[in-house]
Amino acid sequence: MHGDRQALNSAADSAEASKDKTLEETTNDVSTSVAGRAQGIVMDVGKGCLAVVGEAGMFSAQIAKIADGDRTRKFKMGMNVQGYDNQKFALNLMHGLSRFL
Repeated sequence: MHGDRQALNSAADSAEASKDKTLEETTNDVSTSVAGRAQGIVMDVGKGCLAVVGEAGMFSAQIAKIADGDRTRKFKMGMNVQGYDNQKFALNLMHGLSRFL
């Protein structure tokens, strides 16, 4: 339980420190490369197959509205982003789980 409070305090401190920064400055503070890390795994389980994915956002189409000073900015995420392979990934995942591929 103490660890949970510590994490919440850390998040609150981070939010307080970021309140006067621009959106770009705040995003740069928390951006971390995931190169070389697994984003999901697929494994055989009994007669079936199991997929575990670390981020469900890639399976959705989202638009976030974020206040940035005196204006509101919109950011597309997930399947709304041009150039990402989220739609193909979702289709391939479903084909793999159904053993179609």
